[in-house]
Amino acid sequence: LPPASRAAAPTAHHAATHPPLPPPLPRPSPSLPHSPLSSRPAPQPNRWTTAGTPGDAQAPGGWERAISMFRTLFAFVAQARPGLPRELAGLVWFAADSPHASCFVPFYLSQSSLPLALTNGSQADFTWASSWWTHNAVKRLMDVNFQGMQPAVAAAQAQCEEEGRRTVQAAEAEAKDALAAAVDAAGGAAPAPPEGHHHGHSRD
Repeated sequence: LPPASRAAAPTAHHAATHPPLPPPLPRPSPSLPHSPLSSRPAPQPNRWTTAGTPGDAQAPGGWERAISMFRTLFAFVAQARPGLPRELAGLVWFAADSPHASCFVPFYLSQSSLPLALTNGSQADFTWASSWWTHNAVKRLMDVNFQGMQPAVAAAQAQCEEEGRRTVQAAEAEAKDALAAAVDAAGGAAPAPPEGHHHGHSRD
């Protein structure tokens, strides 16, 4: 973390290995809400289309954006850690919506519940109580000026994900102590897995 899908294209390493890029073309004017190149109420790069419009081959402008897809609904990074107890071995970092505008938060495969923000909401009904809608709003704001807004978003992501790492460290230290105590109480044998936890998978 963070995944490469958050990077802008071209990356910061470009200048070290390639000649300087030409200066960017001027942006399309946001003062033309009825232009065939824009969507109301202001230009939005993910909705623009020049096909079949007069002068489409000469349409100027350029938009910085992340290399992650704007229509991404979620992203995750799964970690399999066989050296840890089974209850801690499976760890998933989950990000609602597109990764460049979201925060990867940790969950264990042994969890029996999830935060309400990740189980609440629908694409048909906006609510700030939904993690997906919150990050989707950030993403849409970044579309206006990705280059200008990305540093502020990246700083918030770093703070959020560092808190996630600290939470994992604290939770695992506490869980290891609890598991060790359970083994001692069972006379040296590992405790039986909770009812309903099984190996393998099923398909509906």
